[in-house]
Formats: sequence, C-alpha cells, structure tokens
Amino acid sequence: MNASDDAVRGFLADADVEKTAEYMRRGRRLAGMSDDGLRAAWVAALKLMVNDPASAAARMLHPAIWAEMNLRGLEPPWGAERELCDQWRESALEILKSMSPDEYADMEEGLAADIVEYQTKLNQPKN
Repeated sequence: MNASDDAVRGFLADADVEKTAEYMRRGRRLAGMSDDGLRAAWVAALKLMVNDPASAAARMLHPAIWAEMNLRGLEPPWGAERELCDQWRESALEILKSMSPDEYADMEEGLAADIVEYQTKLNQPKN
C-alpha cells in the first residue's frame, strides 16, 4: 500500500463517519428495525440500485441502512448476495463506460477535490 492508497482509504472511512453522523443527526429513523429487517432492507436497496443505478431513492435509502448497520456493528450480507453485488458493480461500470470524456473528467476532478479537502482537514491543527 502506498500514500495514495492510504489517502483514499482514509477518505472513504471519513465519508462513512460523516454519513453516520448525519444519519444520527436526522434521528436514526431505522433504529427500530430488527437486524434481519435491516439486512433485508440492505438487499432491497441493492436490488433497486441494480435495476436503476441512478435511482435517487436507492441513493437516499442505502446510506441510512449502511449507517444503522455500522452503528450496530453489522456487516451487510455480502457473501449471501455475491451475485447481486456483482450485478451492481457491472451496472456501475456500464454507467462509467457510457460517460463522455468530459463527464468522466468532471467526475475525476470532483473526487480528487474531495480527497484534497479531506487531506487538508487532516492537516489542520488540532485544538
């Protein structure tokens, strides 16, 4: 692993923390759901993303499910849903392949800017 890998992993971990904090600020609307119900909701959201990768509903629901699972220390059922995960990855790759060079460049620039912002935050003096 190199410094770039570490930066990306840190950025992704930080994004998870931020999403979980936002979910908690909004009142943990899935807190009353059972663990099995939460796993089932995760699978349903994944199916929605497979069928419609650009689905605004899935993009809104999935982070809440992910955050609640993180708070409980639950892992998504990756293994049991391997085929579905593979289908979602293929759907996402198709979207990337269909992007124009300008759209792809814009996406890369946005991601790079987000990572630089994260690194800047890390380098700020602690109180």
